[in-house]
Amino acid sequence: MTYPEPTALDPETACALLADSRRQLVLSHLDPGERATVTELVDEIAAWERTEQSDAGDPIDRRRIEISLVHKHLPRLADHDVVDYRPESNEVVLTTPIDDGVPIEGALERFVEAD
Repeated sequence: MTYPEPTALDPETACALLADSRRQLVLSHLDPGERATVTELVDEIAAWERTEQSDAGDPIDRRRIEISLVHKHLPRLADHDVVDYRPESNEVVLTTPIDDGVPIEGALERFVEAD
């Protein structure tokens, strides 16, 4: 598998990508260059989202998590070259760790100052 060249993200884009808890979990689960499957990511997210009121291990909840990953979160991360997502094989590889490639420091302050 060949990976795209990492591109530098601006701080606003990095913050937008990290604004969703499922994307945060995906990125925290992946190690640079190592493959993970969508199923592994669903398992990780389902375990994290499991609460006393809701069993995220339920097949319907797991399916909702999978749909959100493959139709929203993974394509968005792939569009910014943070991950290499291959739908045909259901494999995901972290190509650009956000904390390594993006100067996030100070980015949040700009959002706060804008209010």
